[in-house]
Amino acid sequence: TRGREEMKSKIGIACLTAVLFLSGCDAVLTETPITLEMETGLGKELVGKWKSEDSILEVTFSGGKNAEVSWMDQDEKKRADLRGLRKEDWIYFSFLPKDDEDLLFWFFCACKLKTKDELVLFLPRSDEFQKLVTEGKIKGVVEKGKYSATVKVDEGPALLQLIAENPDKYLKEAEDPITRVP
Repeated sequence: TRGREEMKSKIGIACLTAVLFLSGCDAVLTETPITLEMETGLGKELVGKWKSEDSILEVTFSGGKNAEVSWMDQDEKKRADLRGLRKEDWIYFSFLPKDDEDLLFWFFCACKLKTKDELVLFLPRSDEFQKLVTEGKIKGVVEKGKYSATVKVDEGPALLQLIAENPDKYLKEAEDPITRVP
């Protein structure tokens, strides 16, 4: 179980690092999470600490929908609610930072286990979702900034269904693998 705990932390670290902390990063957000609860088996598998580059994330799980990822941002501990499920070889996540009242949308990411102690993070291809929203194929809005775009999709489960049908089209590898901390 210790290894599973570490895997959870790694996923959170990679997701949060890639989605929240990279400047100029495009994002795909949802008003609702992709699932209302963390899948029990998956939650237990991911509990622990994970390392991504120079960040450490910790995933905790107490059953039901109560999964959380935490990390240090400078000298301050940050936390996010975490929801996820597995479909075939893919693990899909929604997470909502708890410490920022202005963030009302759920971030989305996916990963694949390379080994039991290593996983690869994937992020949505923002350009694909911009097209889908613009063409009216999925409900949402596109907000373009000077260097980035944010796609806000109305429903997390609808986003997941679309991605799960063709993950290679809608997801891109984000960074080096995330490893479990012993």
